[in-house]
Amino acid sequence: MEEGRVKERLSSISHVLSVISGKGGVGKSTVSVNLSYSLAKKGFKVGLMDA
Repeated sequence: MEEGRVKERLSSISHVLSVISGKGGVGKSTVSVNLSYSLAKKGFKVGLMDA
């Protein structure tokens, strides 16, 4: 049952933003967190994954 709810929630995602770079230590996580915070503050629903 849980898997069905996860698939349903994921299917409703309409936009995906990626912050990428070929080099480490350039601030990708910092940019991602600040961008997510700013969008959430404006009322957008935001999910953030850092891998």
